[in-house]
Amino acid sequence: METGRVMTLPGALLRSLAGIVGEPHVLTGDATAGYASDWTGRFRGETPAVVRPREVAEVAAVLALCTGAGVPVVPQGGNTGLVGGGVPLHDEVVLSLTRLNRLGPVDHEAAQVTAGAGVTLQQVADADPGLDLPILIASRDSATVGGAVATNAGGLRVLRFGPMRAQLRGIEAVLADGTVVSHLAGLVKDNTGYDYPSLLAGSEGTLAVITAARLRLVPRLRDTVTALAGAGGLDEVHALARRAVREVPGLVSAEFFTRTGLDILVAHAGLAPPLAGPAEAYLLLEACGPGAFGDLADVIGDREAAVAESAADRARLWSCRERHPEAAGSLGVPVKLDV
Repeated sequence: METGRVMTLPGALLRSLAGIVGEPHVLTGDATAGYASDWTGRFRGETPAVVRPREVAEVAAVLALCTGAGVPVVPQGGNTGLVGGGVPLHDEVVLSLTRLNRLGPVDHEAAQVTAGAGVTLQQVADADPGLDLPILIASRDSATVGGAVATNAGGLRVLRFGPMRAQLRGIEAVLADGTVVSHLAGLVKDNTGYDYPSLLAGSEGTLAVITAARLRLVPRLRDTVTALAGAGGLDEVHALARRAVREVPGLVSAEFFTRTGLDILVAHAGLAPPLAGPAEAYLLLEACGPGAFGDLADVIGDREAAVAESAADRARLWSCRERHPEAAGSLGVPVKLDV
């Protein structure tokens, strides 16, 4: 491999890959561009080929072939990551899992569903009108199950439901040599050997390529109330959030942002400021249940706040938090972090 030039694969290897997944699903040249950078544009790489399998057997065959040939592989889901984890930074073959998009029927008795790695989180959330996937992230429409498991995604409801690891009831994955590991029964009280779901959640492709997951679903939230309170600084926000955790039984979310961030968002998106006057920091709280309104009001006290119960008003308050990445991106290539 020459410096500054992308590695090329032998023609025989490309033909073998095409024989596994079909020639239209081995992309080379300009067709790979969308797979070689992350959402922020900060991380860019190059790849000799993007391989798009449809089934777990194809994933296994591709990994066995590449491992045998000494060709590195980077798995990629919806490519909504912000830190370059799914980008071919060292000329790896990209193993795109978006075609593993089979979504099984909802098991209502267990409140579970089995989803392929390429199913989006929103598709899982929409699988049943009375049940929901607890993981709520801004990229839910395009982020995939495999990527969310591999990164142990958290999101806006992690306070109530935990990260993606807490939603796993089973997993299917493929090791580098093509060995398939499958444990999708969904039994919660299961001590039969290693806890593969917990082990692979957050492993980011270093142990295996996740091809399917058995996920728990939860009842959809009802009587939801969202409150946005102003505070004098981050210490006050922290103290207020700790009190909410202790005193609001139905608390689902607690998110903060600063005056600087809101000012950028207002200027970029033309949003109306959520409160009559500015604050140095803001805490957004969401709770559900019959007593949610009163519980949040007790915690907020006499601070300036906006409280919303309708879906439209709650969405308006959430936009003050959820659109921060969009506003930051308008200023240039952002350096991402999460707190």
